[in-house]
Amino acid sequence: MIDKADVGAAADAMEKAGKAEAESDPQAFEDGLENAGIL
Repeated sequence: MIDKADVGAAADAMEKAGKAEAESDPQAFEDGLENAGIL
């Protein structure tokens, strides 16, 4: 069973990592979203 707090912490970490990648390499970030089927 996954604790809801763990899910929130993981989501926060993923969001921070995503923002850092988007700022450092916007094209790679966009390519990643396309590959994930988000764009």
